[in-house]
Amino acid sequence: MSGLSLSFDQAEHIDVCCNTTLPLRTLWIENVESLSPTFLNQIVRDVAELGLSKCSKETIKSISVILARYRQRSKLEQIDIYDCYMSDQMVRQMVMSTPMLKRFNYCRSGFLSDSSVFAIVEHCQLIESLIMTLPRHIVQANTVTFAALEVLAQLPRLKIFVCRGQVRIATKQNEEWMYKHCPSLIHCDLSFDT
Repeated sequence: MSGLSLSFDQAEHIDVCCNTTLPLRTLWIENVESLSPTFLNQIVRDVAELGLSKCSKETIKSISVILARYRQRSKLEQIDIYDCYMSDQMVRQMVMSTPMLKRFNYCRSGFLSDSSVFAIVEHCQLIESLIMTLPRHIVQANTVTFAALEVLAQLPRLKIFVCRGQVRIATKQNEEWMYKHCPSLIHCDLSFDT
C-alpha cells in the first residue's frame, strides 16, 4: 500500500486497530479529533509524506508522540499542515523527531515564531522548502525576526522560503539578503500577502 487518506466532512474520532503494520508512504489526515495510539503506531512507522488538515491538538500531539518513538529510523521527508493550530512547542516536538525532513508546509495554522525556525534549522539540516503562512483572517504578525533569517542562511539546501505577513521581515531588502546568503535559494516570499 502506498498511501492512506482519512478525510471526513465533520470531526471524527478514529479508534481502529489493525494486527499488521501498514507500509505506507503517504498519510493524509483531515478533520480528525483523535486517533487511537495503536492505530497510529501501525501506520506512521514508514511514512515519508504526512499531511494534516483541520485536525485537533490531540491528534497532532498523538502523531508527535509516535514520531518521537520512531525518530532513529524516521523516513519522514514532508509534512504539510493546513488549518491546524500548533504552538512553537508542538512544532519543536515534531521536528525533533524528523531529521530527514526536506519540506515543511505550515499554512493557515498558527503563529510560529523564531523559536520554530530555530528548531527546524537545528533538527532538519536537509530542509529544502519551508512555507509558513498566517491563519485565515489574520493580516499580519511580528513573531518572526531577522534572527530567523540569519539562522536559515545556515541551511545549504534551502530552495524555497515563504513567510508571509511577518512585519519585522517583510521587506525587499530582506528578500535580497536571503538570495545573497542562501546559495540554493530559488524562491523567497516575505510579502504581506497572506
